[in-house]
Amino acid sequence: MSRLLPSRRAAFTLIELLVVIAIIAILIGLLLPAVQKVREAAARVKCTNNLKQLGLATHNYHDASGGLPPAAGRPRGMSLDNIGPATFWILPYMEQDAVFRSAANSTGIIDSGNVSKTFHIATFICPSDPSYSSSGNSPNNWALASYACNALAFSEFKYDTPGNYLTAYVHGPLMTSGNYNTKLFPISTGGKKIPTDYPDGTSNTIFWTEKYALCSPDGNENDGGTQWASRYEPQTSAYIGYGAATSGLAYGTNQPGQQAPVYGLNGFFQVKPAPWLSAGGTACKPGIASTGHTGGIQVTLGDGSVRSCSATMDPKTWWMAMVPDDGTPLPTDW
Repeated sequence: MSRLLPSRRAAFTLIELLVVIAIIAILIGLLLPAVQKVREAAARVKCTNNLKQLGLATHNYHDASGGLPPAAGRPRGMSLDNIGPATFWILPYMEQDAVFRSAANSTGIIDSGNVSKTFHIATFICPSDPSYSSSGNSPNNWALASYACNALAFSEFKYDTPGNYLTAYVHGPLMTSGNYNTKLFPISTGGKKIPTDYPDGTSNTIFWTEKYALCSPDGNENDGGTQWASRYEPQTSAYIGYGAATSGLAYGTNQPGQQAPVYGLNGFFQVKPAPWLSAGGTACKPGIASTGHTGGIQVTLGDGSVRSCSATMDPKTWWMAMVPDDGTPLPTDW
């Protein structure tokens, strides 16, 4: 009587194994873009929420103080010895009162450059900002941010050429540690009231925008970026729309031709500028808005709403929305 021998299962051949690996690789290749899209969508939602929080804090500050803070300086009614940017003055209205109070010295003078400058504020960080490192600090230990206010909306300013919105920006001279408390500068004069000082309409005026945390054409991290507690140098401050009195914004003239002018047609935002710490035609420019999102940039308007501005928008349209009182209706690409 014959006995049946148990059959042995044949192993994969080399060709079959290669086919399986190829199929897995194809599936991963198909899934990866979908995963990246989901991550970007989540990051965009987080960024939108941050901008909404900035808008809400701005309105709460306005209601409590009777006007807006300056882009950088001291609020109306306070001594000129007090100084900080708009990102600093709204801290108590976004549950960061402890950080705000840490900036006061023993005499009661409030200076955002005190201990508060090192604190990381989650609401100031956009997950899509590729320049924001894991440390979240510039080399001089100032905490970074991914958002900036529109200096034209927050500060007093005048036209270079009356009636031409493309030349409207907040004028110099530069504030320094030696002159900030001697007189009022256009950049340091706030107090604008909603809606009186926005004849173009708060829904047509940009208040907050995205801006890379690190951004320097000369590759030096100290020469460009967005420090939420910065007080003087416009190339490292959390605002845009400021025209410096010199040909280069960073510390006067050490980046000639790289940043000025930063208004009008030259003030249009950058989408995914790279590199952000190097020179080049597509390098990041610290004097203007910039975003890590694809296709366009997100902004908070004066009415507190958030919208996305397309990268195909006419640069003129963008600057019209930056100027709060040019009297020109926004084009259809807004």
